[in-house]
Amino acid sequence: MNTPIMKEAYSMLYEMENHLRLIVKTNMEKKYGYRWVSILYERRDEQTSYFHELVAFFGKYPHILTHFKPEQLTLLRQLTPIRNKIAHSHLITETEYELLEKCYKIVIKQPITKRRKLIKV
Repeated sequence: MNTPIMKEAYSMLYEMENHLRLIVKTNMEKKYGYRWVSILYERRDEQTSYFHELVAFFGKYPHILTHFKPEQLTLLRQLTPIRNKIAHSHLITETEYELLEKCYKIVIKQPITKRRKLIKV
């Protein structure tokens, strides 16, 4: 049994999801206030959103959630079926574990808020 690997995979997934939730919550509230979900007609807030919905916020609101490059978002989208395997206690492959590690490193190094680049006029 690969219990240590799966425990580590779950741990990385847990940290990533919660970091993404904090980034979304902080930045959306900063821009739109506490009622950002109803203002933007979103179905769920960051606490009740599924992993794929959290990742989708970064593509849907790139002017606010500027944390990831398009190729990084592609990697995060690829993680969804792996995330589901981990969450439902199915073993993941070595290749899937490597993608998880790569995504973990991308997500965890992101600051909660990013400074906006000043445009010189």
